[in-house]
Amino acid sequence: MLFQYEGYTTDGSSQRGIIEAKDKQDAALKLYQREIVIVSLTEAKNRKPTISLKDQILFTRLLTNALSAHLPLTRALEIIAQEFPQRHPLKLITLDLIRQIQGGESLSQAMEMHPEAFSPFAVSMVKAGEESGELASTVNSLLHYLQKRLTISQKISSALLYPGFIFVFALAVLFFFAFVLIPQFEQNYAQFGAELPLFTRVLMSGTRILREWAWLAVLVVGLGIGGYLLMREKRWFRHWKDSTLLSLPLVGDLLNKDILTRFSRTLSVLLSSDVVLSEALELCRGVVENMIYEDMITRAIQDINQGRKLTDSFRQNRFLPPTFIQMIGMGEETSRIDQLSGYLADFYERDVDSAVEKITTLLTPILIIFIGIIVGFIIVALFLPIFQLSKIL
Repeated sequence: MLFQYEGYTTDGSSQRGIIEAKDKQDAALKLYQREIVIVSLTEAKNRKPTISLKDQILFTRLLTNALSAHLPLTRALEIIAQEFPQRHPLKLITLDLIRQIQGGESLSQAMEMHPEAFSPFAVSMVKAGEESGELASTVNSLLHYLQKRLTISQKISSALLYPGFIFVFALAVLFFFAFVLIPQFEQNYAQFGAELPLFTRVLMSGTRILREWAWLAVLVVGLGIGGYLLMREKRWFRHWKDSTLLSLPLVGDLLNKDILTRFSRTLSVLLSSDVVLSEALELCRGVVENMIYEDMITRAIQDINQGRKLTDSFRQNRFLPPTFIQMIGMGEETSRIDQLSGYLADFYERDVDSAVEKITTLLTPILIIFIGIIVGFIIVALFLPIFQLSKIL
């Protein structure tokens, strides 16, 4: 949740902004840790627009270059602010980062005040870099992580976009046939008064029913969308939806490998930056974006706190490949989870590539063949009476 606050520091300077927290009490605790005396604290009604991943990468790349040149942090942020247009959200955010740092806050504390631009994962990475004195290298690792996420997201989008476009185009063509072309043929054939072939009668009856009951289809779709919007935040519905998506052929395999890639890469980067395992898992839970895996990670954190193995809870997830569990188990035994999870991330990134190729190779021809069969049936059914009439004549 996001909370808007106003207050002042111990030296009397005013403070205002937005902070992300579990609830109002947690937000007040975070502000107290920042030594901010609260004047008002309310839930933010209008959330600021989320900064795109591409803009996050641009900001991180500029920060990496500036820090690698050994520029002071405030000077680096001033240069970054000049790179964005006047009203660009990141320009305003960067200027606010400078103001907070000059007021005594660390970079990670300042970034935490802008959850619309910096995820908890990014904040934790920067905090680890500040504590280790290796901020430049840590930000560089964050840059590589974000670039890999963008690459994988683009590959998955391209894999699903083209088949989706073909499907939508096919629906448009079928609606054109049903509501425009076929009624014209039906009127012309009615003037002959002759009995039509079976194929043609089936087609005419089917499209007639479709036209008469189109309002019901629109109503069902509208109710379905409305029901989804109402139920999408319900825990049981999210669990059912995420489990169903992971169980789909082809697409489910791709989504599962994408989740494993995100989880493995995030865990590897955080552990390599000396973030403790329980905190790293907590941040991974916000990255997977799937209720099945979120529950698994929650159980894993509880198991670790109770002295059990990380893989104990992993084995309860039926979507986890045995190879993944064995590799994490080896990492636990050898204290090399960061390295082995990095290997897993590389492995599943290659698997995502092959899954994308498989979808585009198999799904697109299947859709084209299916559409061709339907369109062929319609054309044959429409022109069959004309063929028969020409034979008679």
